[in-house]
Amino acid sequence: DAVLSEIHDRLGRTRLLTLTGAGGSGKTSLAKAVASTHGAVHIAELAPVTAQAVDAEVFAAVGGRETVLTDRARRTENRDDRARLVDALGDRAALLVLDNCEHVIDAAAGLAESILAACPRVTILATSREPLGVPGEHRLPVSPLDVPPTDSATDRLTGYSAMQLLLERGQLNGRAIDKLVLLDMVAPADLHDPRIETLVGDIADPALLQRAIDRDTRSVFHLAAVVSGAAEADFDLGMRINLDASRHLLERCRALGHVPRVIFTSSVAAFGGKLPAVIPDDFATMPMSSYGAQKVMGELMVGDYSRKGFIDGRTLRMPTISVRPGKPNAAASSFASGMIREPLNGEAAVAPVSPETRMWLMSPRLAIENLIHGHDIDAAAIGFPRSISLPGLSVSVQDMLSALRTVAGDAVADRVRWEPDDAIKRIVESWPGAFAATRAKALGFKADANFADVIRAYLADELGS
Repeated sequence: DAVLSEIHDRLGRTRLLTLTGAGGSGKTSLAKAVASTHGAVHIAELAPVTAQAVDAEVFAAVGGRETVLTDRARRTENRDDRARLVDALGDRAALLVLDNCEHVIDAAAGLAESILAACPRVTILATSREPLGVPGEHRLPVSPLDVPPTDSATDRLTGYSAMQLLLERGQLNGRAIDKLVLLDMVAPADLHDPRIETLVGDIADPALLQRAIDRDTRSVFHLAAVVSGAAEADFDLGMRINLDASRHLLERCRALGHVPRVIFTSSVAAFGGKLPAVIPDDFATMPMSSYGAQKVMGELMVGDYSRKGFIDGRTLRMPTISVRPGKPNAAASSFASGMIREPLNGEAAVAPVSPETRMWLMSPRLAIENLIHGHDIDAAAIGFPRSISLPGLSVSVQDMLSALRTVAGDAVADRVRWEPDDAIKRIVESWPGAFAATRAKALGFKADANFADVIRAYLADELGS
C-alpha cells in the first residue's frame, strides 16, 4: 500500500529510516512487511532487553551467537559485542531492523551510528516512539490503527492500540500469543494478522462470552463499559453492561478452572462526596454517579473472585484519558480531549466546567503501557486489595488550555470557549483531582510529566507533527 511504498522509497534514499508513532500504531508490522521483501535481513527485537544488552542482542540477531561467521570474527572473540558485530557485518549488503528502540534509545542510537560509520552497505530500519537522533536519520511517522468511533474514554481505542502492541511483541508476560480475540459491538477495520479472531455482539450475552473465552484463554482485558454520561442517562443500560456483563464475564472465567488473569478497568468516578485535595490509597470509595457505583461493584467482584481463587484479577482505576484520538463520546469527561483535539484540527470546542476544575489525566501512550504493565505484575506483589489507583497528572482545566496555548499558539487556543453545562459539572466536579498513588508507583506504574508534553505526544502520534 501507500505506506509500504513510501518506506521502500525512503530506504532507497537513506541508510537510516526510523518509523515513529505511538505503541500499537503498527510500526513493527510495517517493518516486518518491508523486511520480507529484502534478501539479507536481520531483525533485532529490543523490547525485552536492557540498554546494556542491546549490542549483544543485535549481534545475536545477525547470527553471532550461533555461528562463527568469519576467521576475522573468530580472531576477535574476546572483543566487545559491538566490535564483533561490526566485523560480522563488514562490507555485506544487508537490511538491519532495530525494533522497539524507545526504551533503549541512547544505546540503539549509539549502535546505529557505529554501524553506519563502519559498514557502508548496511541499511537500518528502526521502529521507535521517538527518533534516534542520529545524523542523517530520516523519520516517517506512522498513524495509529484505524478504528471505529468509540463510546468509551478508555475502552475501544485503548483496547485496539493495546492489541496491536501485544501482537507486535508476540508475547504476554513471557507466554507466546497464539490467538487474540476481540469482542466488540461493531466490527473493526480489516486486521491482517492470522492470530486475530473477531466477535461482534453484546458483551452481556453469556453465550457470546462462552465463544470469546474458551479453555485456552489465559488473559482477559475487560475494557467494555457504558460511560459516565450515558450510564447516568440510562440506568438500566448501565447496569446491564457495567454490572451484569461483568458478572457473566467473571463467571465464564471461573468456569475455565485454571485461574485466568483478568484486567478490569475502573475509574476516578469510584470516588465522590467530600474529598481531600489528594486521595490516599486507603480512602474509601463513595461514587456520586451510577457509572461510578457500577465500577465499584465490578471492583468488589474482581476482588472477591480473586480471593476465592477463581481468577487472578486486578482492577486498574484509570485517570481520564487525554488527549484521546477519534470523535467526542458520551462520557462526561469527553471535553478533556475535545478541547485539545478539536482546536488542533481547526474546529471550535467547548469547556463545560469551571476553569479551576482539576482533572486527573493520563495520555493514551501511558494508558496502554500501564494496562499491559498491570497485567504482567505478579499476583504476590499486588496482594490485596486488588484495586489500584494509577498515577496521573493533576491539572486544572484552565492550565490545560494554557498548555494548548503554549504548544499551539493563541489562534488555536482561542477556538475554545467556556460554556458551563450543569449536568457535566455535577458529575466531573464530584471526581477527585489528584491521587497519592503510592502503591501504584511502587509497583512500577507511570505518570505523564506535564500536560504540554501530552499535547506534543498527541501531535506526534496522531497528526505527524
